[in-house]
Amino acid sequence: MGEQPDKQNMEVRKLFLYALFLSILTFFIGVYLGYMLNRYAFQTVYRDYEGVRLSIESLQYLLLEENVCDLEKFNLIMGYLESLGKKIEILQNSNSPFISREDFMLLKAQYFNLEYLHYLLAIKQMRNCNFSYNIILFFYDDSIPCDLCKRQGYQLSLLKAEYEDRLLIYSFDVSYPNTFISYFLQKYSIEEVPSVILISNSTYIFRDFIGYKELENYLTL
Repeated sequence: MGEQPDKQNMEVRKLFLYALFLSILTFFIGVYLGYMLNRYAFQTVYRDYEGVRLSIESLQYLLLEENVCDLEKFNLIMGYLESLGKKIEILQNSNSPFISREDFMLLKAQYFNLEYLHYLLAIKQMRNCNFSYNIILFFYDDSIPCDLCKRQGYQLSLLKAEYEDRLLIYSFDVSYPNTFISYFLQKYSIEEVPSVILISNSTYIFRDFIGYKELENYLTL
């Protein structure tokens, strides 16, 4: 009579161990798949970065041939740059533990470099081609809680949606140790975030949050 309960207990223990093994295996498979999917997403964005970098470099080479006024290529690259910025933002908001902070910081720093190069092209076009742009430099800080920075970014996105190619917006995270970001901060005496610089027929500096309706009054259209 005592052997039957013992056999039943052994079967229960076996089923328990089997279920535990399957649970652990499923967990590690999920972790591995999560890692692979997130690494794939990162690598996809990084390939996009390489494509935009090559496009901007190609356009810069055209400058040597006095072809800086190629507006079609300029706007095409701007579209690529904006798309890349959105993908980086999505990647950042995912807070994935499978993407190292060092890798992401390098990608974002390289993106800032692309923005700066495109900004320089826009300035050259304004000087050499008699083109008229409204250029906004937006400074924020992702290393600290900054609700106003997020609100400012949203307001600028509304403005961009309304004016499209007539408005060029370049966003820079001041927490990154970048030479040209430091140059901007020093040149315009920027010590707080959010800060917005508008370059059109003149240069306007806003060292605090500004709504898009108010900022709209300063645009040259």
